[in-house]
Amino acid sequence: MIRRWLPPLLVLAGGLVLWEGLVLAFRLPVYLLPAPHQVALAAVRHAPALLSATAWTSLAAAGGFLLSMSLGLLIALLFSQSETLRRGCYPYAIFLQTVPIVAVAPLISSGSAPAWAALCWSPSSSVCFR
Repeated sequence: MIRRWLPPLLVLAGGLVLWEGLVLAFRLPVYLLPAPHQVALAAVRHAPALLSATAWTSLAAAGGFLLSMSLGLLIALLFSQSETLRRGCYPYAIFLQTVPIVAVAPLISSGSAPAWAALCWSPSSSVCFR
């Protein structure tokens, strides 16, 4: 087990030591590139806000997953039961697969829907039509 985890941990530790050393050697300002210890201190200092944001993000991801699973199942069921519906809607389903979520996300989030609805719809629209 140790043989499996030791190399990635050594690379991580080496990367952090290198990062810290380069920041100190070049005297980089904090706003340009903070040292790893400064990032860790800021994470501890802002832990409640970070945990709250993590909880909201997790809820949005779970909601988006459930919504996409439900919509995908419903669409698959409808397409399998109706040849006419499949012929009429399938080109639009293909079109939605070609639109990058990066292009659609601002449109969803800038709408008049509540923020949680936009956060759930954005991942579900990218998953459901892929």
